[in-house]
Parts: sequence; C-alpha cells; structure tokens
Amino acid sequence: MSISQNVMTENTMSNPSAFETLRKAADRYVNSGKPLSITAHSICKSISKPVVMSRLEIESYNPLNRSIGPYIIDIRDFDTEMPDAYFLGHIPGAVHIPWRKLTKLKTLNSLPKDRQIVVYSSTGQTGGQAAAILSLLGFDAVNLKWGITSWTDDVSAAPARYSPERDILWQNESYRSTVTDNLEPDIRYD
Repeated sequence: MSISQNVMTENTMSNPSAFETLRKAADRYVNSGKPLSITAHSICKSISKPVVMSRLEIESYNPLNRSIGPYIIDIRDFDTEMPDAYFLGHIPGAVHIPWRKLTKLKTLNSLPKDRQIVVYSSTGQTGGQAAAILSLLGFDAVNLKWGITSWTDDVSAAPARYSPERDILWQNESYRSTVTDNLEPDIRYD
C-alpha cells in the first residue's frame, strides 16, 4: 500500500515534483522493512563490545570516543519541566542536538553517513519522528524505543515510564487488558 493513497489527491504545493519526490521517499522508507526502533539492550551491546587493544591504545583509551558504535543523538529540547535534561542525564557518548535544530543544513552536514544514528527523546515519540525524517534524508537512523526512559529510572533525567496501573484513563477491564497485553517487556541498563 502506498502512502500517497492516504494523502489527499489535491496537491496544494507550488511544485508538484517536490511532492512526488517526498511521496516516493516516504514509500521507500515505510516499505523498506528496516526496523524503526532499537532497544536499550541493543545499544548497550553495541557500545560495550569487547575490543582487543595494544598497551598504547589502552593507555590512550577514551570511553567517550564517539567513533565506536552508533552515533547517538539526544534530541530532548529545553522545557519548563526539564530545562537541562541532557545535563541531568544522558546515554554515555551521546551528543545533544535539540530536535528543533536537527534538520538545519549545518547540523545535517555534520552527521555521519557511514554509521547508524540512534535518536532518542524523552519517551520515544519525538525520537520516532526525528528518526523517520533522518531516514527520509538518507541516513541510517532508528529511534530508541521508549526514549531515555528505557535507559534510566532516574526521574531527574527522564520522565517516569508509562505504567498501566498509574496512567490508564479508563477503568474498563477489556481496555486495560488490551493495553496490558500489548506491552513488551524491556530490560533496563542503568
């Protein structure tokens, strides 16, 4: 199924070829079969792979070397609830690029084309949108499933993780059951 089938057929853009280019890119992205998110467990494994080093390399080793593993971007923006979210806690080695600045040409030119990019936000929602945009622009980008909440329980660095017992709005048992049955267990790496 093509994305364009879900879009109004009336093209209000001044350049119809631009719309067609975007539609084709979106179709390729949606139909690529590539995973749209990554788990904290997978990131932890990729940034902590055992590496054989010489003595000289061990002496000059920098654990925050961003050239190993995926390129991790914290896109959380400043807000009234967490004005300094990145500084209160982030994934080791992550760079901070607020989501509003992610698609600026200077920022895009600084991103690696030869490595996977992992994007994370507070809960994963904005991260998913950012990963989709980066993928449409040709980057190998994925979203960290559940955002920073999958990485840490520290509420000073991340909002509290969704809890059906606490966050469910309706008390209808069948709705609660549906929501609870669809939750996937995740492992935390604090």
